[in-house]
Amino acid sequence: MICKNKLNPWTVCLGLLLALFIQPVSGATDAMPFKVLTAEPLPRTELGVYQDINELFASDVQLVLIAELDSDKNIKHSAKVQILNLKGEIIYDEEKELEAQPGYRKPYVAYGIALDPELKSKLIPGSMSIKLYLDGRSFLIKQLTYQDQSVHKKQIAKLVVLPFYSTTNQFFDYKSKDAILSTFSDALKCEAQRYFSNVIPADISEKSVSEMNIKNCFENEGCRNNINKIFGESIFISGNVSLPAANSAWSNPEREVFLEVFLFDSRQIQMKKFRSSSQIKSGDLPAVIMKSLLDDLLVKQGFLLYIRSL
Repeated sequence: MICKNKLNPWTVCLGLLLALFIQPVSGATDAMPFKVLTAEPLPRTELGVYQDINELFASDVQLVLIAELDSDKNIKHSAKVQILNLKGEIIYDEEKELEAQPGYRKPYVAYGIALDPELKSKLIPGSMSIKLYLDGRSFLIKQLTYQDQSVHKKQIAKLVVLPFYSTTNQFFDYKSKDAILSTFSDALKCEAQRYFSNVIPADISEKSVSEMNIKNCFENEGCRNNINKIFGESIFISGNVSLPAANSAWSNPEREVFLEVFLFDSRQIQMKKFRSSSQIKSGDLPAVIMKSLLDDLLVKQGFLLYIRSL
């Protein structure tokens, strides 16, 4: 190669050489994160709202890896997953063909892993890594902490998640009302399944209470007796959601959004209420607001701490 330039020939030569021989590494900077749950979410829910786990307990029975897709053109997808323990040993290395599932905004795939005794025996308390490859594309490595302890509440036979509702009947998009309510109730179900071995989700319980008025049920003795007859002595969960429509709330900075969750213990006739709220700000995305409400309720408002103490 002959380089001629009156200003600085060596600089020009070096630039040409770099352009010829240094090529960007494909996929090096476009790796995306994926979620790790302990239960598969309901289809057509807002996946961004679900609580991504950071700890794995010995009592957990499965892992579900969730990866959102950019498009729904392909129904079938090839997935490979590796799990490495604290020593860096590969203790799980499998491939599966997955079908795309409909999400609230984007389609996704769910890769389930049964945490059987053989797999758990290879885990070591401390850090563990999960690697996901989808159609040959690598995702960001997920780091978890494995705790060799059980968090199951064996003394509590059953937990029932009842359908969520809205006393204000206000939503970002009213056509998405069912998806929004299902997202909150199902996300809480995923959390509850880690602590209670027998959990009835809202999409199942609603078939038995469709003729009942669930709003304020726990404050009504007749309603409490009815659900107790249907499901037996249980821990019951229900919730009240208010997410004002964008065209009315965005113009009023004082408009409140909230998530209320009610927990009723029919064994002791005792109710506990948890409430998370915030003010809508211009430009806030619905999914971000929903996740903020749920995260605040689970942690700052003490919901997780409370169910762990039961």
